Amino acid sequence: MKVAEVEVIWNGHTSQVNIQKTGNTLNDFHSYHGDKTYGAGSRFNGVQFHFHHISEHTIDGRHMDLEMHTVHYPVGEVKNGFIASAVGIMFSTYSDKDKHSRYDEKEVSIINAFFESLEWTPGSATPKVVDEVKYGDLMNMVDMNNRWTYKGSVTTPPCAQNVYWNVLRTVYPIKDRHFEQF
Repeated sequence: MKVAEVEVIWNGHTSQVNIQKTGNTLNDFHSYHGDKTYGAGSRFNGVQFHFHHISEHTIDGRHMDLEMHTVHYPVGEVKNGFIASAVGIMFSTYSDKDKHSRYDEKEVSIINAFFESLEWTPGSATPKVVDEVKYGDLMNMVDMNNRWTYKGSVTTPPCAQNVYWNVLRTVYPIKDRHFEQF
């Protein structure tokens, strides 16, 4: 699914995309991957995604260049006390081209198209309305079968508890120019 006519906002510390207009609500994230319960006993809809530099999570004790958080709220009855679910996706610019060789051309094309669709403008804090963000293409591509899960909190104040975290084990490539635009 593509998200149409959304604002890409610089909120003072990160680039964020809210999905709030009628027709722009994402389908249940788990339906893309066949995981009906998300491990949390509830169904969740995507409401926004944002980025952190450096990553808030680590893999093998190492921070990555960029971490994307997708935020999902429960639909209907909330089970197991979860107020939200979040997915952490790591990106790295790798200076060594050989490290990118494990990704096929289609995957790299999807990642590049996603970051291009954000139309980040270096140094601009003005919200930008973009025609289409290729969020669904990216989320359909990532490997949700290899992830860590834990019960945690929101990572920004007020740091609400009971968030069902899903942190992907795969680190995806990001072009230097996309990272620098962020």
